[in-house]
Amino acid sequence: MITPAQVQAAYIRACYLDVEALKPGNVSHCAPGHHMEAAAFKASAQVSAPVLAGPGIQLGQRIYGAVAATKRTVRCNTNLGIILLCAPLAQAALNHAGGSFRTTVADVLRQTTVDDTEKVYQAIRLAAPGGLGASPAHDVAADPTVDLHTAMTHAASWDQIASEYANGFEGLWDRVLPTLDAALERWGGDLRWATTDLYLYLLADQPDTHVCRRNGVRAAQELRDQARSMRQFFLNSDNRASVHRELERMDGCLKSAGINPGTTADFVVAGHCLARLRDSRALSVGTHPGATSGSIGFLQGVV
Repeated sequence: MITPAQVQAAYIRACYLDVEALKPGNVSHCAPGHHMEAAAFKASAQVSAPVLAGPGIQLGQRIYGAVAATKRTVRCNTNLGIILLCAPLAQAALNHAGGSFRTTVADVLRQTTVDDTEKVYQAIRLAAPGGLGASPAHDVAADPTVDLHTAMTHAASWDQIASEYANGFEGLWDRVLPTLDAALERWGGDLRWATTDLYLYLLADQPDTHVCRRNGVRAAQELRDQARSMRQFFLNSDNRASVHRELERMDGCLKSAGINPGTTADFVVAGHCLARLRDSRALSVGTHPGATSGSIGFLQGVV
C-alpha cells in the first residue's frame, strides 16, 4: 500500500526537477523569468504536497486545497497546471486497491461530481492564470452544473490539460511516460538532461495551449517549429556546453518576448510524478510496459 508520504515525495521531487533542468521559456535555477524565481516553485511544492497527498478527500478538495496553500505562500500562480495533473495521480495512488494503476487513474477522472467542478473552478479563480478568457458554456466564473469530467471534456479542444481529463490521461501514459523513459535511457539516467529532452519533445509535438491563450496561436506554432529545430540540435550535438548555450539563448529570447510554455512544463512535472508512482512496487500498471533500465527509482533522490 502506497503511503501519503511516498506520494508527497514523488510529487515534490518532480516539482524540483521542473526548476533544476533548463527548459527554455520556463523559470529555472539557471534563469528566473516572468517575475518569478525557482525558489517560489520549490516553496509551492513543499506547501501544496501535504494537501495534494492527503488521505480521505475528494479530487476537487485536493486541488483547491493545494492551490490555496500555494497562494498563501507565494501569492502568485506557480503550479495550477501541475496540481490539476498531479492531483488525480495522487488520488489514484492512495485509492489503488490492486489491478491496473492506469485504470484507477481513469476511474478517478471519470467518477467526479459537480462539487469537484465547483472546487476546481474556485481553485482556477484563486490562481488567476493569465489568458483564461471566457467560455460560452461551463465557464469558470459561473456556478457549475456538470461534473468535472464533463466540464473538462467541453474544454478539451482548446486546453491540453482538459483534454487529458477527457481521455483518461492517455497522453501522459502513451506519449509523456515512454518519452521520459527513452530520454533517461539515452542520457544514462541524467534526470536534468532527460527533463530537458522530454520538454523539447513535448514543445515540438504540438502548440502549447498556455502560449496560445497568452500570445496567440501563431506564436505557439512558431514556438513549436523552433522547438523542433532545437531538439534536433539537442539530440545530435555531442557538445553539451554548446547545447546549453543554445538553450540559454532560446530561453532569453522567449522570456524577452513574454512567452512562457507553462502547459508543456506542467506535463513534464506530471510525467516525472507518474514515473515515480509507477515505479513504486505498491502499484501495478497493468498492460503498460515496465520501467526501462533508465527509469527513475521510486525514492531515489527524493529532495
